[in-house]
Amino acid sequence: MNRTAFEYEVRARLDFTREEAGFLRDRAREHYDGTCRAAAEPGQHSPAGLINGMMVVSSDTGSGWQVFTFREIDLLCKVLEPAREHPVHHTEAFRLTFALKRALGDIRDEYERLKNLLP
Repeated sequence: MNRTAFEYEVRARLDFTREEAGFLRDRAREHYDGTCRAAAEPGQHSPAGLINGMMVVSSDTGSGWQVFTFREIDLLCKVLEPAREHPVHHTEAFRLTFALKRALGDIRDEYERLKNLLP
């Protein structure tokens, strides 16, 4: 065996309140897609249990942070898609989607920054 290179994955540290994690959990449970529903199931492994894990580490004071991959954040955006059309949930869904999309952009920017450091 020979080591031929290193691989790096840019991940974002995001802080969710318990209320935000609960909103995501409820939207995931209602979702039409099985992968999105699985994100709210017990466990803490991506994608199944992703949001349940957020509930475990989140707090009412907003100090419950986790580290997320691009793919995990993209899944959270997908969880919120139907809620953006809901008459009651659309405002919160858009707020969270905007924040998550900003995090996706930040991951992309950091990836580009790191890529430019390599020879």
